[in-house]
Amino acid sequence: MKDIAVCDTCALIQLRKGNILDCLSELFEEVYIPTAVAMECKDQKTVAEVNRLKFKVCAVNHVLPIGLGAGEREAISLVSELGGHAVLITDDEKALRKAKNLGLTVFETSYIIILAKYAGLVPCAKAILDRMREHGEGIQDQVYLKILQQTGETGN
Repeated sequence: MKDIAVCDTCALIQLRKGNILDCLSELFEEVYIPTAVAMECKDQKTVAEVNRLKFKVCAVNHVLPIGLGAGEREAISLVSELGGHAVLITDDEKALRKAKNLGLTVFETSYIIILAKYAGLVPCAKAILDRMREHGEGIQDQVYLKILQQTGETGN
């Protein structure tokens, strides 16, 4: 497991809507939020959770010249700066591709749900997914079913 997680805006909001943002503190030694992500995040509930959980908001030394939004660009740049101990958490398709092309480790929020379930941090992935959907996250049926399969919750 990687020691450090770096989240982009979308991942932060999705995990907060699933009520599992606090699981990041259990799964990783440190959680970093790039300055641009903190500034992009207009969801006040998520901002309050980031502050409560004492995630580290930090500046990036060198922002990579990649064609993405400011938050994704800084998140990828920060993971690159932190080296092999860091993982990017994002669901943005372009950010996923760019990060993987740079040789970075990337986890989608679905994988965080699976990790949290297997680590015993949450009793049920289905409840998390349902909460996310109730709060407007468009989780595709195939992703929903795949997570239930991988957590042994099919048929629930």
